[in-house]
Amino acid sequence: MRTSKRSQYNADASWASILDLQRAPTRRKKEKEEEEEEEEDEEEEEEEEEEEKEKKKTRGTASPLRRR
Repeated sequence: MRTSKRSQYNADASWASILDLQRAPTRRKKEKEEEEEEEEDEEEEEEEEEEEKEKKKTRGTASPLRRR
């Protein structure tokens, strides 16, 4: 049985879309997990920066008391 290039292309596209639909839930789950990890990393970085700022502030305020 001989198939035309167009019908073969359509068949391949159909299978590709079926496979993509099957993989979509796991792909979405992975993307969501990656986004959550990125958000957690950003939050950790912000917390570290705030801690560093607080350390710098406390260093500057404690020194005048010790000068006496």
